[in-house]
Amino acid sequence: MQASLARKASSVLLDFKRLDYPDVDPPEWHKIVTIRKENDAVKVGELPMRYWLLPPYAPGYEENYRKHSEL
Repeated sequence: MQASLARKASSVLLDFKRLDYPDVDPPEWHKIVTIRKENDAVKVGELPMRYWLLPPYAPGYEENYRKHSEL
């Protein structure tokens, strides 16, 4: 629910439609919305699409994923 509220655009790729944000896939929303619970609050963040392919690189896919997940 929180990720849906945080995304301020509709998306064909995600099959996600918001009546209050009818623009479909605007460039500024080509990103991943992240959420996490911190204490009793929900923290919203974002990552670029295909973030695991961006520096810093690691030799293997799994190690590269872990390296980016810790950012």
